[in-house]
Amino acid sequence: EEAGTVFLVPYGWNYKPFTIAAKRILDSGAIGEIQFVSCNMASPTRGLFGSDPSYMLELWSSETAPDPTTWSSPEHGGGYAHGQVTHSSALLFWLTGLRAASVAGRVSTAGAPVDLFDAGVVHFEGGALGSVTGAATLADGDRYQIDIRLFGTEGTLMIDVERERVSLSRYDGSREEIEIAPGEGDYECLVPPVRFIDLITGRETDNNSDVTVAARSVELIDALLRSSAAGGVETNV
Repeated sequence: EEAGTVFLVPYGWNYKPFTIAAKRILDSGAIGEIQFVSCNMASPTRGLFGSDPSYMLELWSSETAPDPTTWSSPEHGGGYAHGQVTHSSALLFWLTGLRAASVAGRVSTAGAPVDLFDAGVVHFEGGALGSVTGAATLADGDRYQIDIRLFGTEGTLMIDVERERVSLSRYDGSREEIEIAPGEGDYECLVPPVRFIDLITGRETDNNSDVTVAARSVELIDALLRSSAAGGVETNV
């Protein structure tokens, strides 16, 4: 910030038209003050974080395929929390502006070298309560799931990337459904690199995944893993 440096982390879902529409709804105050959050992610990555990464590595060419231990080695920061919950939690923090204060978390490896399942009960600054969970074991080829449900003093907002849903229900009876093109929820990361260049050159001003969003994701995951290692005790961020 002091140097005026552009810092963007390539979280692809933060740049989808339907998540941008959800952000506008939240910024308008449509659901009021957020009181409860449910954020779940699931991925077809059981091999990637387990012992047979062949399916996922086929998505890369032989020249660009990364070392499988990037995800499956504890020493290299492997595991579902670091590898995937980064995406769902970064989307949550960008949408809401929330920040975790403490986490009571547990993880399960289910026999893999790193975590395949993660669950955290989160207290956020400002008093909101929530859960952040993840599972690595969707069947190969299944669509990625991110399901974020936000409950506020004025209404609720549901965001689902798998079934392409953004649904607002206010307690005054008003409702809104965002029209979303089929397939828009599929993950791709083409916009963030272009946006990074546009931010540097001054053609764009909107950074949907800046250093604050990324840092809040990292500190949440760090606290969740520390909590699990300590037996699930509530751990400050």
